[in-house]
Amino acid sequence: MPAARRTGLVLGVAGFAALGFGGTTWLLGQVFGSSHTAAGATAPAPQASPSGSPTPVADSAPAAVVQAFCQAVSAHELRHAWADLGGRNMVPSWTTFSTGYADTTNMSCAIGSVDGEQVSFRIVAVHSDDTATRFDAVYRVEGGVITAGTMKRA
Repeated sequence: MPAARRTGLVLGVAGFAALGFGGTTWLLGQVFGSSHTAAGATAPAPQASPSGSPTPVADSAPAAVVQAFCQAVSAHELRHAWADLGGRNMVPSWTTFSTGYADTTNMSCAIGSVDGEQVSFRIVAVHSDDTATRFDAVYRVEGGVITAGTMKRA
C-alpha cells in the first residue's frame, strides 16, 4: 500500500473512532480496499431486493451478521455487504463504500464478545501488497443489519 494511502487510512480510522455510535460513520468503508472495484471506477448503486427491502441473512444474531458482513467483503460481494448487511448505514454512498475496498484481498473477523446488540471483534484486512492491517471494532446490529460501529487500529 502506498505510504500516502496508509497515512489516509490511519487518519480515517482516527476520525471514525472519534465519532463513535451515531453521527456520521462514513469512514468505515475507507478502512479497507477491494480488488472487486478498482479505485476511480464508478459502479451503479446497488438496489434493494425486488420486494423493496434488504434480503435478510439466514441467522440474524448480531455475531452472525458481523461474520456475514466480513465474509461478503472478503468474497468481494460488496453489493450484499452494502444492501443487505448494513454497509449502507455505515457509509453515505455506494461509490465511497465500493471504492473504499480498492486494495483488500481478504478480510477476516474474530468475534471477541457480544453484549446484546453490540459485537466486539478484531478485523484483519489483507491488502494487495500482502500487508495486513488490524482493527478493534464494535458494531451495533439491529434486526439482522449493522446499524452503526466504531473501530480503532489495533
